Amino acid sequence: MAKTFNTPSKNKIRKDWNLPLIKKIKEQTNKKLVYLGLPSPDADDIFEWIDYVDKVIAFQCREYPKPSDPSQSKKDIDELEAKLNLLETQGKISTFAIYDGYIEEVLLRGRDISNNQYTQSDVITLYNLDYCNSLSAPIDYLDNAGNLKKGYKFEAIDKLLEFQKNININSKKFILFLTVKCDYYEPEMESLIGDGCGQNLKKIHAQYESIDCIIEKNARKLRSYAIQNIETYFSSKGFIPEFLPTINYNGLPLPRSKKDTILLHFTVLGTQMQEAAGKAPFYQNVEDLIKQNFIYIKDGNIQSNAIANLTETEVQFNPENYLINSESFKRYWQ
Repeated sequence: MAKTFNTPSKNKIRKDWNLPLIKKIKEQTNKKLVYLGLPSPDADDIFEWIDYVDKVIAFQCREYPKPSDPSQSKKDIDELEAKLNLLETQGKISTFAIYDGYIEEVLLRGRDISNNQYTQSDVITLYNLDYCNSLSAPIDYLDNAGNLKKGYKFEAIDKLLEFQKNININSKKFILFLTVKCDYYEPEMESLIGDGCGQNLKKIHAQYESIDCIIEKNARKLRSYAIQNIETYFSSKGFIPEFLPTINYNGLPLPRSKKDTILLHFTVLGTQMQEAAGKAPFYQNVEDLIKQNFIYIKDGNIQSNAIANLTETEVQFNPENYLINSESFKRYWQ
């Protein structure tokens, strides 16, 4: 696995999409953010956003994509720890924690492979789940009884929301960045975009079959799958989800290939109302969200890309405007 995932497109998103949102949230709440995520050993995102981050909770695996094993090198963990130690010594963050292993196994086991128990006393205000593989790809791990298990990304997200919900603070507000590779193989997804949804969504999904480019077809199926699942998990835990436009961008070339990896970057505003009980409301419409075009970024440049035989709503690269005009932000973040 490459040590860093920096590319012109990744830097564009980090600096010109994520950073304005983080800055605005810090200004609105008058507090620096508590970061939970999957930084590279270089901690590029943390350094880029450091003026707005106070605490860091990080997860770092040892030898991706191998199952975790205590015999593997801790080089990446040590490198990340050295950088976060420096930030703490300089007074740029107040504290940090690094968990040894994949986020899925740590959250589902309740502890990392170095036997550190996962604990969380702060409300997370910035989630950055920057995965390097597909949303449906599980990781293999050993549970506390030594049994081989599979850990899925949505199980990890559900656990994170459960921790967030159980912290004894009445109102919680946060932003989630989720980045995944634009491919999948999972019968559940095929069911969801077929028999598992209503007639209007089925009609939209049927239009995808007219798309000649398999990557564009998969990107729209994956977006529909992700949005419907995120909405379900958020709402069931009492959080209002509000989605900003999805970014479609090119990453590092695939191993032994000259073709770039295509990734999707999701941005979700999360709000728990003080009076919320049970399932939270959803102010958007899934059909409207999946009828949007993507924001396309190629080699660090925003591009226009209309798909033949597909009518989609145009979106703009204007993150702060989408944030301040979102329904939950106007109602509960003021």
